[in-house]
Amino acid sequence: MNKFLIHFVSIFILFFSIIKSGYSQQSFFYSSQPNSVDGKDTFVRDLSPDFNYSYSQDNTILAWTYSGAPMITRVLVGFDIAAIPPGSTILNAHLYLYNNPNAQSTSGQHMQLSGSNELVVSRINSPWDDQLVTWNNQPSIATNNQFQTSASSSVYQDYTLDVSALVQDMVDNPTNSHGFMLALQTESFYRSVIFGSSECSDPTNRPKLEIEFLRPTNSDATSLLENQLSAEQFNLFPNPTSDFLYIENNSLANQIRVSILDIQGKEIFNNSYNSGETIALDLVHLNKGIYIVKLANENSVVFKKIIID
Repeated sequence: MNKFLIHFVSIFILFFSIIKSGYSQQSFFYSSQPNSVDGKDTFVRDLSPDFNYSYSQDNTILAWTYSGAPMITRVLVGFDIAAIPPGSTILNAHLYLYNNPNAQSTSGQHMQLSGSNELVVSRINSPWDDQLVTWNNQPSIATNNQFQTSASSSVYQDYTLDVSALVQDMVDNPTNSHGFMLALQTESFYRSVIFGSSECSDPTNRPKLEIEFLRPTNSDATSLLENQLSAEQFNLFPNPTSDFLYIENNSLANQIRVSILDIQGKEIFNNSYNSGETIALDLVHLNKGIYIVKLANENSVVFKKIIID
């Protein structure tokens, strides 16, 4: 399952002719509700600080106990919004989270046994891989435009979160924007919020993001979208590798910046290359393990995973 990269097949850019009241520009609409192949979401748990839960059908946000041992979990959710041109104005953006009543944690119910289960929603500002992320290597978050939700009003409530300000930050700062983190405002036992993940067998319970936006008035939408990077434009081989990694670059971007990150998100290499050339990277000096290749231009970023054996 490749959930680190969210492919453009899960993104629907619908152009419509309705003129937004008070605006002279045409607005555009983005909607994405990825499945288990394209989705990027998981939770991290302090009780098992080095364990990864990307296989779970549920995203659990809670402060609870397990066999008497205390535990806290937080949720990470990412969407590929690279098709929204830089400089766009976000009119509205909503993150939809759907309760999974069949979840094992707290019987699928939102709970407030010891107090309010209000959530704080933040922008993630460092890279993460949902198949590798754990409590101990969870990404960092930005504090600007964080917001707090209301407590759940019923045990099986679905959530509609206004993330317009956070998405605007993501569009304005794409290289340091990697999705949303959701955590309890007060991480004290016993309280929880439970919803389906992109692995959920019921496709209607998977996280969904919808955005309405205005593109920049001084840019051409078509050319901007063509200049967006996608995972399919880059072929990395051989993978796994033990010495050289070759990157076949089929993008239209004038220049690509290539970075190598370790699984903690620390940058250990970066350089720029011209469009259309095959890039050869000497990796013999790196230790065996999993690394992330970051490919970026002025408009968008693509991440690919490699293994050095």
